[in-house]
Amino acid sequence: MDAAGLTMTVNALCKLREVEAAMSPVRGWQALAQAIEREAPTMSEHELSVAFDATCKLKALETAMTSSGWYVLALRMEELAPKMKALQLVHTLRATSLLPGVVIELSPLAWERLAAGAARAGNTGLRQVARDMLCDACDVLDLPPPPRTKLQRSSVHDDGSDGSGSGGGSIGDNGSRGNGGGIGDSGSSDNGGGGVEVCDGIGGDGEGRRAT
Repeated sequence: MDAAGLTMTVNALCKLREVEAAMSPVRGWQALAQAIEREAPTMSEHELSVAFDATCKLKALETAMTSSGWYVLALRMEELAPKMKALQLVHTLRATSLLPGVVIELSPLAWERLAAGAARAGNTGLRQVARDMLCDACDVLDLPPPPRTKLQRSSVHDDGSDGSGSGGGSIGDNGSRGNGGGIGDSGSSDNGGGGVEVCDGIGGDGEGRRAT
């Protein structure tokens, strides 16, 4: 199974609970974890973000991952972080607060690139979500702030009513496991009124929609 096929498989497992329940520990989850480890060095930004999202949601897959698997995922994260789009970055950052296996493998350069990605994300709402998730990951894991970043946590109470769209940045589920994303940003659109909702949490581009 190549990286594209692997992406489709883990995506389906997140949605088809009957198939997830039928997977065997060895021939199912371990084989899937080994495939992720094998394909990680050549994964695209989209494929890597889906792999992280699925591993956050599928506890059996997380359990089946080995330290070498986490290492190659962390290395690929470091390589691809500068290229990631906002939604891909959010999925990847969520892994830093939910998957301790990958976090211990992250280098200072990886943290720096994740912080830079959160700062440059093109969509205002997702940029604020990414910024908050990066800060949350450091809080949850008792880590110092990412190296050389000036990112500050946005206020969860600011509704952007000043018309500039600043603030907002509330995280709907704080990345809690198994609820399919659900990351919301209230009042972070340019006019301070709209909002951004990540509907599914997996699948890459095209899944964010602006509320009206």
